[in-house]
Amino acid sequence: MRITNQNPLYVDFFRERLRNALRRREENIEELTDPTNISQTRYSFLESDCELIAFDYFGLGYPLEDVRRSFAESAAASLKVMELRGTEDAFPVLLVKIDPTKSEDDPSGVTSHWRDPTRNQGLFGGQLPRLSRRNVPRVGR
Repeated sequence: MRITNQNPLYVDFFRERLRNALRRREENIEELTDPTNISQTRYSFLESDCELIAFDYFGLGYPLEDVRRSFAESAAASLKVMELRGTEDAFPVLLVKIDPTKSEDDPSGVTSHWRDPTRNQGLFGGQLPRLSRRNVPRVGR
Protein backbone atom coordinates (compact mmCIF):
# COMPACT_ATOMS: atom_id res chain seq x y z
CA MET A 1 0.00 0.00 0.00
CA ARG A 2 1.38 3.41 -0.95
CA ILE A 3 1.05 6.04 1.78
CA THR A 4 -1.20 8.93 0.79
CA ASN A 5 -2.11 12.21 2.41
CA GLN A 6 -5.28 10.58 3.73
CA ASN A 7 -3.21 8.33 6.01
CA PRO A 8 -2.63 9.60 9.56
CA LEU A 9 1.15 9.69 9.06
CA TYR A 10 3.11 12.86 8.51
CA VAL A 11 3.80 12.14 4.85
CA ASP A 12 5.13 15.62 4.08
CA PHE A 13 7.67 15.33 6.90
CA PHE A 14 8.99 12.02 5.51
CA ARG A 15 9.05 13.32 1.95
CA GLU A 16 11.04 16.39 3.03
CA ARG A 17 13.39 14.23 5.13
CA LEU A 18 13.90 11.96 2.12
CA ARG A 19 14.65 14.96 -0.14
CA ASN A 20 17.25 16.22 2.35
CA ALA A 21 18.86 12.80 2.73
CA LEU A 22 19.05 12.37 -1.05
CA ARG A 23 20.68 15.81 -1.36
CA ARG A 24 23.23 15.02 1.41
CA ARG A 25 23.94 11.64 -0.21
CA GLU A 26 24.74 13.32 -3.53
CA GLU A 27 26.96 15.89 -1.78
CA ASN A 28 28.88 13.15 0.04
CA ILE A 29 29.31 11.10 -3.12
CA GLU A 30 30.59 14.21 -4.91
CA GLU A 31 33.08 14.87 -2.09
CA LEU A 32 34.24 11.25 -2.13
CA THR A 33 35.18 11.47 -5.80
CA ASP A 34 38.18 13.56 -4.70
CA PRO A 35 40.76 11.17 -3.17
CA THR A 36 41.87 13.85 -0.67
CA ASN A 37 38.34 13.90 0.82
CA ILE A 38 38.07 10.17 1.55
CA SER A 39 37.49 9.78 5.27
CA GLN A 40 35.85 7.47 7.76
CA THR A 41 33.58 10.31 8.86
CA ARG A 42 32.33 11.08 5.35
CA TYR A 43 31.61 7.37 4.69
CA SER A 44 29.79 7.22 8.03
CA PHE A 45 27.58 10.13 6.95
CA LEU A 46 26.94 8.38 3.63
CA GLU A 47 26.05 5.15 5.44
CA SER A 48 23.52 6.92 7.67
CA ASP A 49 21.93 8.82 4.81
CA CYS A 50 21.58 5.70 2.62
CA GLU A 51 19.99 3.77 5.46
CA LEU A 52 17.55 6.62 6.13
CA ILE A 53 16.74 6.78 2.41
CA ALA A 54 16.01 3.03 2.37
CA PHE A 55 13.66 3.28 5.36
CA ASP A 56 11.85 6.28 3.91
CA TYR A 57 11.61 4.65 0.47
CA PHE A 58 10.01 1.62 2.12
CA GLY A 59 7.67 3.66 4.32
CA LEU A 60 6.56 5.84 1.43
CA GLY A 61 5.81 2.83 -0.77
CA TYR A 62 8.67 3.08 -3.27
CA PRO A 63 9.56 -0.07 -5.26
CA LEU A 64 11.41 -2.67 -3.20
CA GLU A 65 14.30 -2.57 -5.67
CA ASP A 66 14.93 1.08 -4.68
CA VAL A 67 14.83 0.07 -1.01
CA ARG A 68 17.23 -2.83 -1.61
CA ARG A 69 19.63 -0.65 -3.60
CA SER A 70 19.75 1.97 -0.80
CA PHE A 71 20.39 -0.69 1.86
CA ALA A 72 23.14 -2.17 -0.33
CA GLU A 73 24.73 1.26 -0.69
CA SER A 74 24.53 1.75 3.07
CA ALA A 75 26.20 -1.64 3.65
CA ALA A 76 29.00 -0.79 1.20
CA ALA A 77 29.60 2.55 2.96
CA SER A 78 29.60 0.73 6.33
CA LEU A 79 32.30 -1.60 5.05
CA LYS A 80 34.41 1.44 4.07
CA VAL A 81 33.88 2.89 7.55
CA MET A 82 35.32 -0.32 9.04
CA GLU A 83 38.21 -0.39 6.55
CA LEU A 84 39.12 3.20 7.44
CA ARG A 85 39.05 2.68 11.22
CA GLY A 86 42.04 4.27 12.90
CA THR A 87 42.86 6.59 9.99
CA GLU A 88 41.39 9.69 11.69
CA ASP A 89 41.73 11.22 15.12
CA ALA A 90 38.94 10.35 17.52
CA PHE A 91 36.44 13.04 18.45
CA PRO A 92 37.38 14.95 21.62
CA VAL A 93 35.40 13.63 24.58
CA LEU A 94 34.80 15.45 27.84
CA LEU A 95 33.93 13.04 30.66
CA VAL A 96 31.58 14.57 33.23
CA LYS A 97 30.74 13.28 36.71
CA ILE A 98 27.78 14.72 38.63
CA ASP A 99 27.51 14.57 42.42
CA PRO A 100 23.76 14.24 43.11
CA THR A 101 24.23 15.29 46.73
CA LYS A 102 25.26 18.83 45.71
CA SER A 103 22.94 21.69 44.80
CA GLU A 104 22.29 22.32 41.12
CA ASP A 105 23.98 25.72 41.46
CA ASP A 106 27.07 24.39 43.26
CA PRO A 107 29.94 24.19 40.73
CA SER A 108 31.72 21.61 42.90
CA GLY A 109 28.86 19.20 42.11
CA VAL A 110 30.29 18.67 38.63
CA THR A 111 33.77 17.45 37.81
CA SER A 112 35.11 16.88 34.33
CA HIS A 113 38.23 15.81 32.48
CA TRP A 114 39.23 15.10 28.90
CA ARG A 115 39.37 11.44 27.91
CA ASP A 116 42.76 12.18 26.34
CA PRO A 117 44.05 15.43 27.88
CA THR A 118 47.10 15.64 25.59
CA ARG A 119 44.95 15.90 22.46
CA ASN A 120 42.37 18.43 23.62
CA GLN A 121 44.46 21.25 25.02
CA GLY A 122 43.45 23.67 22.26
CA LEU A 123 39.74 23.35 23.00
CA PHE A 124 38.21 26.01 25.25
CA GLY A 125 41.56 27.82 25.32
CA GLY A 126 43.15 24.90 27.18
CA GLN A 127 40.64 25.22 30.03
CA LEU A 128 37.83 22.88 30.95
CA PRO A 129 34.39 24.42 30.38
CA ARG A 130 32.64 25.71 33.51
CA LEU A 131 29.81 23.36 34.28
CA SER A 132 27.11 23.16 36.91
CA ARG A 133 24.40 20.55 37.37
CA ARG A 134 21.95 23.04 35.87
CA ASN A 135 23.69 23.18 32.46
CA VAL A 136 24.76 19.53 32.13
CA PRO A 137 22.22 17.42 30.24
CA ARG A 138 21.16 14.29 32.07
CA VAL A 139 20.13 10.98 30.58
CA GLY A 140 17.12 9.12 31.94
CA ARG A 141 15.45 12.00 33.68
